[in-house]
Amino acid sequence: MRQLLLRVPDDLHARLAARAQERGQSVNALATELLDHLIEEDPASVRRRLRAKAHQLGVLAEPHAPRRKLSRVERQTALDSARGLGEVVDAILEDGR
Repeated sequence: MRQLLLRVPDDLHARLAARAQERGQSVNALATELLDHLIEEDPASVRRRLRAKAHQLGVLAEPHAPRRKLSRVERQTALDSARGLGEVVDAILEDGR
């Protein structure tokens, strides 16, 4: 864990200390919590971080993109071949999802 030396005005430190005491936390824990909530990661960074963690844990499922885009006929053939596989699949196909 990294350390951060932060100079703050006396009144801000007093308010942080009072709030931390009210919450039963250390000033450090409260400041860390507040900074974490204020600094939002952009969605792409969150996605990269989560994918890296999933890869590290060996649970990342890589999507397999089609090698080429299906023609309308091929797409319709694939959809038609799925009909009759069950009520749920049929309902999804009927809804056009």
